[in-house]
Amino acid sequence: EKVIFDIYRHIEGKAGTPPSNDIYAIAEDPQGNMWFGTNQGLLFKLDIASMRFEPAITHPDLDNKSIRAMVFDRRGRLWMGTTNGLWQFIPQKKMFIRYDESDGIQGSIFSRALLLLKDGKIAAGGTNGLNLFNPDEVPVNTRAPRVVITGFKIFGQPIRVGVPLNGKIILHEAIEETKEILLPHNFNYFTLSFTALDFTNPQKNKYAYILEGFDSKWQYTSAGRREAIYSNLAPGQYVFKVKAANNDGIWSTESAVIRINILAPWWKRWWVKFLAALLIIGIAGSYIYRKSVLARQREEELNALVFQRTQELLEKNNLLQEQQARLEEQAEELRRSTENLAETNKLLLEKQKIIMDQTAQLEKSNEQLRLINASKDKFFSIIAHDLRNPFNVLIGLSDIMLRNYDTLPPEKIRRYAEIIYLSAKSGYNLLENLLQWSRSQTGTIAFSPVKVQLISLIEETIDLLAGDAERKKIHLSHDIEPHMVVWADESMLLTILRNLVSNAIKFTPEGGKVKISAQLNPDHWVQISVSDTGVGIPQHVIPDLFRIDVSYSTKGTANEPGTGLGLVLCKEFVEKHHGKIWVESKEKVGSTFYFTIPSEPL
Repeated sequence: EKVIFDIYRHIEGKAGTPPSNDIYAIAEDPQGNMWFGTNQGLLFKLDIASMRFEPAITHPDLDNKSIRAMVFDRRGRLWMGTTNGLWQFIPQKKMFIRYDESDGIQGSIFSRALLLLKDGKIAAGGTNGLNLFNPDEVPVNTRAPRVVITGFKIFGQPIRVGVPLNGKIILHEAIEETKEILLPHNFNYFTLSFTALDFTNPQKNKYAYILEGFDSKWQYTSAGRREAIYSNLAPGQYVFKVKAANNDGIWSTESAVIRINILAPWWKRWWVKFLAALLIIGIAGSYIYRKSVLARQREEELNALVFQRTQELLEKNNLLQEQQARLEEQAEELRRSTENLAETNKLLLEKQKIIMDQTAQLEKSNEQLRLINASKDKFFSIIAHDLRNPFNVLIGLSDIMLRNYDTLPPEKIRRYAEIIYLSAKSGYNLLENLLQWSRSQTGTIAFSPVKVQLISLIEETIDLLAGDAERKKIHLSHDIEPHMVVWADESMLLTILRNLVSNAIKFTPEGGKVKISAQLNPDHWVQISVSDTGVGIPQHVIPDLFRIDVSYSTKGTANEPGTGLGLVLCKEFVEKHHGKIWVESKEKVGSTFYFTIPSEPL
């Protein structure tokens, strides 16, 4: 049998080729894509679907460090043994985390031995021994550190509050509270010290600072050098900013900021320049005045000659001007008549257009109002019909129990009580959805999105509906990652989840399964899905599921009532978040409802 090998080489300037030929390590991710590590610390991926190599990514601490071994754990995180410690890379966030001796590993230099064991643990070998660990138990410090400015020196001398330097007080309050520092022009050599208030592993903290007005880019430094030194700065206004990253590379959300104003020397101040300018203007003015006196005398002589000649020409021109004036008067009168006619015609056309536009707008508004009234009439007819059913059950069974309570066996009473409970809960859910929908239509419902842990809302929904699932012996589960967050209104998101999971339980037979899943897309949207093994939805019904003007009401596998209002409310709330909702279904196999929610503010 003939075997064919494809060879891929790096071609400078050509996209889609490997970023490097010096490959040391290879690993396959859960999606089947191949990842490569190089001797220069570069990491890149081969997309199997397109067979194209993506651009390389790296970390400053991996620059020119060899990636010797790689392996993916069960959650899709890439672990790398390098000549500069053990690294974790999260592909979805493109986030690097470094571990060294301070984290308990054998050393900073790893060999080409890195293995994922059957129990999910990872074995990593290095020059000083072997590390065996469970990647799910490795903590990640996600708290962004707060950074503060702790010291200020001039020419290497610490500056204290209220203590003068060369007769001038520099700091009037603690440096941590100071917003602006004024310095004479000769105090232009200074040092700023700073630190991060995160002590999880402080020796691994990183810092970045910039002096706006001087630095063109951020300057990066380590925990061993927490100061910035500047010298020979020109007079002017500067802004110093510093930020920090914790031991796992999470950068602070806010920078510590202080303004530094270096005053100009007296000979460069505005009033000195102003006096010099006045002196120059005075000298130039005297010279110009002398020249103007001589020019004025010559001008007077020329003016006398010009006046004489002009008088002669004026007499000859007067006759021509009189004739020209008569012709211009006649032309002006003709022009005014033409303009009046054109203006009148333009006004008539504008009025005609306004009348036509108003007529079309009135017809459009009238048609929209007719459709809205028809939809609302049909909608309230559906609600009245579906709300009457649970109340009929409540009235009928409670009447039977009142009249025959003494003769009914306990199992009958229990069965009637269960039916009354289910009917009351159905009516309550219907009224709750109706109230939420009504508030959304009138604009009185508050929309307050915040960053929230998705798993907490999923577990709250499962706890709320666990009783319904247990009664039908349905397995209700989820596979949500603990650290997944969304940017959403908690109340609205709970309403969406409650309706979708409740519908899935309702239309799934006994012994079935309902599962909630979520994934973070590269465009910072979280796609949430609720899937079931229920009866499915006919294809001709799916386009009308989320429409309020179309009635689709059917009973569940245990004759649970339904109105379709919950899906209308889900669509309203998802669109409040600028997301989308859709369904994929196959009859007698099951359905999956999808919707998207942003993971961060839009």
